Formats: sequence, structure tokens, C-alpha cells
Amino acid sequence: MTRERPLPIAQIRQVKPDLVAEVDRLLDGHCDREIAHILNERGQRTWEGKLYNLKKIAFIRVTYSLPSRRQRLRDRGMLTTQEVAERFLKRWA
Repeated sequence: MTRERPLPIAQIRQVKPDLVAEVDRLLDGHCDREIAHILNERGQRTWEGKLYNLKKIAFIRVTYSLPSRRQRLRDRGMLTTQEVAERFLKRWA
């Protein structure tokens, strides 16, 4: 009688590459909380069968070195509200 060995827990817990790619794609237009909501609406669950939340998406983003939504906007040249206000004041001062 032979029995298959169970997968190591590290392999079970590992985020699937297609999910990492989907999170990366969604970060172009959504923040972590919105991504969690989108994945949950699609019926996707964590390896434990739980819903995604802000913390789980942030974990995936940090673990796989995915730039945050904010960083992606900054890389495109977007400014914060404070920076826009400062530029506006400099121009009209």
C-alpha cells in the first residue's frame, strides 16, 4: 500500500503566479482595498478559503515587490494634493 505525500505547507500557502499577475494588473487602476473587493466578488479565496482583505493584498504586493497604486501614479508624474497646492501658490505668488 502506497500513499502520496502531502504537499509541504509552504507550497500550499504560496500565492499562485496567476493571482500575483492579476493583483499586479489590478494595481494599475485600484488600491489594495478595492482589489480585495474585486477578488472576493469573483469568488476567489485565500489558500485557507477565506476572503481577501486589505492586509492580504498588501502582503502579496510587498512579498512579490509589486509597486503600490500610489507609487504607480507617482511614476506617471501624478502629484499629491499638497504638491499641486504648492505649485499653484508658487505660480501665483
